[in-house]
Amino acid sequence: MLELELPWWLDVVLSFLGIGDIIDLIREQIIKRFAGKEPDNLITAIAVLGLVADAGWLQPIPSVEDAPNVTLALLKTIAKRLPKGKTRDYLAELIEKTAKNPDDFKRLVDFGVALNKHPDILETLIASPKVMRAALEGGSEFVELLAKYGDDAFDAAKILGKHAPDVIKNIMTLHIYPVLTAY
Repeated sequence: MLELELPWWLDVVLSFLGIGDIIDLIREQIIKRFAGKEPDNLITAIAVLGLVADAGWLQPIPSVEDAPNVTLALLKTIAKRLPKGKTRDYLAELIEKTAKNPDDFKRLVDFGVALNKHPDILETLIASPKVMRAALEGGSEFVELLAKYGDDAFDAAKILGKHAPDVIKNIMTLHIYPVLTAY
């Protein structure tokens, strides 16, 4: 289990319960170091934040207070599956920014809640780092646009990259989407 890649949904559940965070800390900080490998600092940071969020999760009934923990579990699962590059670096910047300013965490929580409502979108985002970057920049509002407009929005995001949230939002706001798809 320490070297096995779990299905994304199981990874999220285990991290939500804290077990996944502990496993990831052991894997990154103990096993990899003994094996002479470099630990993944992004995974380590998210796991530590996840354990902090777990410390506040003492009631067995799910509630609104669990949203940060769910978000961290989702973000860690995403980080594990993203290849090294600009999108992963951007995710690390977001995590660092929210760690320094907890007010920014609401945006990430909203993003996590939106992904939780649309798990099929998460699978597609993991498969396309360019669209994932757009989703991270566009937040929950962009996830909702992806859910509403489906493949058309995904195809546009693949082309537009990080500019996709603004462009797609403007197209939908101006109500020219039906005109564009009619041709």
